[in-house]
Amino acid sequence: MQLEHTLSHETKEGNKYLVEFSAFHKNVIPSSIPMPIINLSLVQVEMVKQNSPSFLKYLAQYVCDYINTFDVILYYYCDTSDITMRKSRNSTPQKYRHELFSTLYDTIHNESIIREIIIIKDDSIGDHYISLITSEKNRSELETLTAEFEDFKDKA
Repeated sequence: MQLEHTLSHETKEGNKYLVEFSAFHKNVIPSSIPMPIINLSLVQVEMVKQNSPSFLKYLAQYVCDYINTFDVILYYYCDTSDITMRKSRNSTPQKYRHELFSTLYDTIHNESIIREIIIIKDDSIGDHYISLITSEKNRSELETLTAEFEDFKDKA
């Protein structure tokens, strides 16, 4: 496993995904923390049918293993592109992805992994959801980065 890499995964249902770990560009939001910030992207390549919970468990374990291997902070942004949801779910794509990612995080069950959530209010297209994830030993760096994001959000 390399710091920056793309994992190709096909679920047992036949759905295809790319899980990308790439360097977060600090020129977007400058940060004072010395450790790498890694952008975590989940890209749906092909959808055949709804995934079983086993995919979320697999993905959660992979993310947990990644964090335990590398001294980084993961940045996960829930994008605004369309997503298939049950019609009874009254949610924006961002909020739905955030709920899915929260479920993913909750399946990790690892006290050494911590997360901060940043929500940027946006009445025009829906709120923006960001998760920052790292190991417990990096709590102070996570708190610093969260504060920097909050400052950036307040200035935007």
